[in-house]
Amino acid sequence: MKFLKSLVLAVGLILPTALPSIPVQAQPVSQYLQIASKYSQIRDASVQIYTDIGNSCSATKVGKDLFLTAGHCFADTNTGVWIGNIKGQVLKVDHENDLALFKAETSHIPFIKLAPRNPDIDDDILIVGYPLAINGQFVTKGSVQSVTGNRMWLDGSVAPGSSGGGVFTMGPFGNYRLVGVLVEVAVDQGDGFFFGREKVNYLSRAVPLETIITFIHG
Repeated sequence: MKFLKSLVLAVGLILPTALPSIPVQAQPVSQYLQIASKYSQIRDASVQIYTDIGNSCSATKVGKDLFLTAGHCFADTNTGVWIGNIKGQVLKVDHENDLALFKAETSHIPFIKLAPRNPDIDDDILIVGYPLAINGQFVTKGSVQSVTGNRMWLDGSVAPGSSGGGVFTMGPFGNYRLVGVLVEVAVDQGDGFFFGREKVNYLSRAVPLETIITFIHG
């Protein structure tokens, strides 16, 4: 797409050298920690995963022992995956839509339900991930800029390692629901991105709800 100056996968490769500097707008660590403490429901359902092909990604528990993440974190269903020292099993990988589903015995981790519908433009969202540059979980605020086909564009800064992380909105009765899976980061090189008259400096792409439902149940 012409308005993107640079488009990079949000997947984190575990490399022996330091990651390159990425010009993203960082919120103060204290603000991240306050957000993370406030939204324990989505924090508790989000995990960091490692694969035997050298990737570090994020994932969300969406059912009994079922986790949803980005497809590019895996080569295929034979890729090994771990949550800490818990070994999982990859069930499905869809590289076209960039989704993957795996199972791992994790009765101690709660799950998040899927939302009943896609969010509207300008709806507030939260993204939960595990950036490689930071040793821990980050919760980032943003909003929906566009939903077209299997692409949901979001503003808000995320970093490599957050691939597969959940995108959440507030559901009925104050409960959060999953509306997307983070798969890409667009990094502005100076001019920003425009949606209508609004200019935003940072964009992320997520797979939207309808594509997720088709993938899980298809």
